[in-house]
Amino acid sequence: MQTERAAYNANKEKILQAVADLKENEFIRLRSLTPRESLRMMDLEDQDIDKMLKAVPVDQIFRQSGNSIVISCLYHLFRKLFVDLEEDPGDSKQLF
Repeated sequence: MQTERAAYNANKEKILQAVADLKENEFIRLRSLTPRESLRMMDLEDQDIDKMLKAVPVDQIFRQSGNSIVISCLYHLFRKLFVDLEEDPGDSKQLF
């Protein structure tokens, strides 16, 4: 994941410039995610992904990854909402 992010950051200016230079009726070629990429975005481990790819059809994998939530993201949301507030009782900010 780090290498993909680094590659994007290195090419970010080129990508933004290419989009800015588009003329009318010009398009950028996009590619679809592979099943493995869509499951990695959902924070699954590679060994679990390998098991799924052997047993589950590709269209079902896309459906499952699209209808799920990233566990690490949910963890940090709940932590920010509940745990961090309890740790700092002197904070006068209220959520509602």
